[in-house]
Amino acid sequence: MSFLGKKKDEIIAVINIGSASVSGMMVKKSAGNPPAGGAEIITSAKIPVNFLADVDYAAFWRCTCDSLKKVIDKLLVGYPKGPDKVLCVFSPLWGISQTRVIRVRREEPFTATQEFLDELIDNEIKIFQAQWHNRIPYLKDDSELVEKEIIKTTLNGYSVKNPFGKKAKKMDVFVHLSLVVRGAKDSIQKYFFDNFGDVLVVFHTLPFVVFSSLKGIINAEEGFLFSDIGGETSDISLVRKNIIEETLTFPRGRNFLIRNIAKEFKTFIDEAKSLLASFRKGDLNKASSDKISAVINAAQAEWCGFAEKALGEIYQNSPLPMAFIMVSDENVGQEFSECAKNESFAKFTVLGKPFDVKQISADALKHNFKFKRSFAQDNDVFLMLISLFADKNL
Repeated sequence: MSFLGKKKDEIIAVINIGSASVSGMMVKKSAGNPPAGGAEIITSAKIPVNFLADVDYAAFWRCTCDSLKKVIDKLLVGYPKGPDKVLCVFSPLWGISQTRVIRVRREEPFTATQEFLDELIDNEIKIFQAQWHNRIPYLKDDSELVEKEIIKTTLNGYSVKNPFGKKAKKMDVFVHLSLVVRGAKDSIQKYFFDNFGDVLVVFHTLPFVVFSSLKGIINAEEGFLFSDIGGETSDISLVRKNIIEETLTFPRGRNFLIRNIAKEFKTFIDEAKSLLASFRKGDLNKASSDKISAVINAAQAEWCGFAEKALGEIYQNSPLPMAFIMVSDENVGQEFSECAKNESFAKFTVLGKPFDVKQISADALKHNFKFKRSFAQDNDVFLMLISLFADKNL
């Protein structure tokens, strides 16, 4: 989506509705040539989502809304005028996304038209909705399409930017679709309008936004996998030939590890977080350290099991690229990032070797921005990737 006729600097609020926290930034986009250092981050805020011992969708959503309200309040303290536009991104916990391939084959040449393509995509959307309504109960009867992005079209095997009016016997259309819970989207939009006024609000899903930003950094033609490790879920996405081919989500994130530590030590969630932080610093006695090591090893093994199953579904007899990009907050996924180097994953790769694992950090992205405050206050890797997307697409 693009917006024409901009004559002044714009303030864009980027909001990430995650599974462990809600975060946001106010970013100034220059009307002219991008200034040295890139877009300016004016202010940011990050509020954890209240940790629940058991994940219940309705209760978790209420906690998420509370965190969103606090993020909006903090952003307005940092920039009382509010934004001109809002880009809101959902983590996979709140919806599902997938790239669908529509294949058309005819014995005689046919002409590609807008009406024909719209009909094909509308039919694919119905199939997509039916498939996921049956697999995710809370999407049933309450879902809304938020992404319908044609990311590639080929005619007779050749990629074309504009297929309309051209004749072909074969046409492949790669369209990225995503569904989110309608009630969630509507309530979030109301918060924005109540606090920011009548501003343009654009919704996307995190895998699509991360893919769009990473392909400007990494060779998307050769392909790569990337994983977003969140609080309640992790997802693995495959990119090949400049297309996000597949995204699979599984229910294991950082909070799974925290719950297991709390259970092992028979303590509260906050104390479990403190124990993990102390373990990372090497401040625990040997007995406690050994117990946490055992919990981490068990959690890693379980995460690897889910990841291996997901990779097997993505693999589908087509070897995977060697590059595996881990995207996570520093304090969210470091215990699971090592799992991507597992020797058992070598059977999926094009070279038959373990993945070449790299971490995308906020520090690696900071050269794209200017900071009104210190980098330490605004170093959220997901918000930076979302801001890069907003700078190019809003």
